[in-house]
Order: sequence, then structure tokens, then C-alpha cells
Amino acid sequence: MPRLRSRPLILESRKYLAASYLFLGRRELAETQFEKLVQEDPNYELDPVAFPKDVLEAFARVRQHLKLREEKQKARYAEAERERLKSENARRALERERFRRLIRLATTETLEERNSRWLAMLPFGVGQFRNGHRRLGITLAIGESLLAALSLTSFLLHASLVNEQPDSVDEAQRVERGYRVTNWVTTGLFFATAAGGIIDAQVRFKPVLRFERRRNLEPGLLPKMELQMSATQWRLKF
Repeated sequence: MPRLRSRPLILESRKYLAASYLFLGRRELAETQFEKLVQEDPNYELDPVAFPKDVLEAFARVRQHLKLREEKQKARYAEAERERLKSENARRALERERFRRLIRLATTETLEERNSRWLAMLPFGVGQFRNGHRRLGITLAIGESLLAALSLTSFLLHASLVNEQPDSVDEAQRVERGYRVTNWVTTGLFFATAAGGIIDAQVRFKPVLRFERRRNLEPGLLPKMELQMSATQWRLKF
């Protein structure tokens, strides 16, 4: 049986075949032919003078249906591509993090040291520094140093009054009382702050201290590792 090979003749045949199916009430077969017609030529248009309204509407519905189906398909492809890129980016991030950890493990070593509760009994934030609470240790060291300095200064000033000749007894008593009260207050605050720091150091005592230090590798080994890491990141990126 001979087959049509001319594209214009095939398109015209599908058009009239679809219209014939519609006249016979076979809508599904008509829509199938219209669908093939639009797929072969998306810009094809029916002559509104040559075909009745029912044929034109059926053709328009098929074209709209194909358009919606194509848009949904494109949306699915776009979503799939977004998910693929998201997964690829996550994989690249994990790969980069793994290489960073390898470099870090290769260039550092973790050491352990036994902590001492006796050192945690010392003032000026020594226990906090040993436990790794550096910020609190700095605060206590500065605060206790200032209180100790004020206490010592007020004590020395109070002691120096013995050698001074006051203008009046009342003035001498007022100055003496001021130095004495200042010494009592600053000394009391110093011991209270020191005691609080010692209690904190004992309550949050860490028996084992862990810290890292740089590892000495063979000369030239680290640059090779970093170069390998950069090359791998370049492959992942491109």
C-alpha cells in the first residue's frame, strides 16, 4: 500500500481525516489526528471559512491541551534540574568539607593534659583559664587585680597617715576613716570575687584538657595535599 511522503500532503490529510472523524461522532480519533497535526507543525492553522465551528473548536482544544501538557513537562524538567543541582551542590559541599577536614587532620594533632584541682584553687581566673573559660578568666583577672590594687593602695595611704601632721583633728579623722573603709570594702570584694571564681572553677572543673597544635609534616608534603584539594574542587565546580 503506497504511503504519503510529502509533508504538506500528510498535514492536509490529517486535517481532513480529523474533520471526517468529527462528522462521524468519533471525537477521540479526531483529536488524535489533530494532536499529530499540531505536533508536526505547531504553527498550523485551520481555515475558518473552510471548516465549521465544531471542527475549529476541537482543533483549538487540542492545541490548548498540548500547550498545557508541554508547559507542565517543562515545569517538571525544571524542577528535576533544580533538584539535581541542589543535590550536586550538597555533594560538592560535603566533598569540600571532607577535604578540609583531611587537611586539618594532617596538619594538627590533639594533645591531652591532666588538669589540677590545686591550680583551680588559685585566684585571678587561673582556674577559668585552665578549664577553657577564657572570657570569664579575663574578667576575673582584671577585676581582682583592680580590687587588689585598690586595697593595697588604700592600706598604704592609711599607714602613711602616721607620719603626717593634720591641720585639724576632724579632717584627720575623716581622711583616716575614708582610707580605712575603702580598704575594708576593696579587700572584702577581692576575697568575695576570688572565692566566687574558685568555686566556679571547682564546679566546672575539667579533669582532662585537650588542645591542638600544628603538626610538623615532611617538607613539601602539605603543598602537594593543598594542590590536590584545589584540583578536586576545580573538578567538582566545573
